[in-house]
Amino acid sequence: MSRPAGREAYFDNAKFVIGCLVVIGHAFTWVDLGPWFTAFEAMGSSFRMPVFAFLVGYFSQGFLRSTGRARRLIAKIALAYLVFDLLYQILDAVLGLRPFEFSPLAPYTHLWFLTAMFLWRGSAPLWWQMRHPFPVAVFVSLVAGLSELGIFTKILSMLPFFVLGLMVKREHFDVLRRPAVRLAAVGILLVEFALIFLVLPEFMDGRDFFRALWNRSYEYAGWVAPVGTGLRFFAIFGTMVVGAAVLALIPTGAGLISRLGSRSLYMYVLHYAVIRIVLANGWFELVPGGALGAALTCVLCVALGVVLCSRPTQIVFKPILEPPTDWLFKRRPKRARPGVPAPSDGRSTPVPQATPVPQARIAQR
Repeated sequence: MSRPAGREAYFDNAKFVIGCLVVIGHAFTWVDLGPWFTAFEAMGSSFRMPVFAFLVGYFSQGFLRSTGRARRLIAKIALAYLVFDLLYQILDAVLGLRPFEFSPLAPYTHLWFLTAMFLWRGSAPLWWQMRHPFPVAVFVSLVAGLSELGIFTKILSMLPFFVLGLMVKREHFDVLRRPAVRLAAVGILLVEFALIFLVLPEFMDGRDFFRALWNRSYEYAGWVAPVGTGLRFFAIFGTMVVGAAVLALIPTGAGLISRLGSRSLYMYVLHYAVIRIVLANGWFELVPGGALGAALTCVLCVALGVVLCSRPTQIVFKPILEPPTDWLFKRRPKRARPGVPAPSDGRSTPVPQATPVPQARIAQR
């Protein structure tokens, strides 16, 4: 199976790896992990969604040069969000997990990221025209934590990573491939794991820390405004370093992972349905506690990611996950080539031709 033309394997590899970490993180919520895998999950919580936001920003650069492509993609995101938000609410009601309550302004659990993509990409031209977009985005992120804004707290807190993705160039990724940088990346991730495993538990659960850091207001997390602002400020730049380390270790070659990664959106949107079904049937209780159960969960989540990123899954769910949107927009008339009259629909008023100026009169001027 060949990869879609024009795609680069490295970025598809990154999307598949980060997507699998998201699936693992959501499954770990219901599993007794033990201390080592608890630290591993907290570490994943620190960077996986910021890295996703960064990649969304990077790929949004192309939409700045194609208004038609941008509006159609944004419309697809909006339609897919509305459809799946409704379907997940129905699924939860059928499974008896919670009563049906459809509210488009309160996204279902993981679907907040579709809302974020819609808003981030819609605002991309504004950030592109600013003189200093990244400092402004950091300021917005810090201010967003001062009050509880619901889903917008999470969207605005990760705004700097999207804007950073808008600003980077392709050659910046080439730096990450250098052997010295990759060696340093291993050291950075080991240091972060050690800090989360040894130091962070003295203050609070690592997973709760990063969820509160990106998802909620400072007051909700129990931090006064100066402390919360300082923590988020340093977390933004620390996450940039950790995210770069993760991206430095992503394989660059084309293969099965890159083919699957080209359909990573299917994994992200659909995996939570499987988790809800497993939860409703009590199957998480069958997973043994500790490292063995956590490792088994990782393997099953990666296998689930492979299935959801497969071509058959795309064929089945493409009509609702990537719905056609041409019917929403007016067709733009094609520009006529020089010397070729534009096609007429029979209703346009002919434009009178300018009277040619005699050459003698031009000479007199």
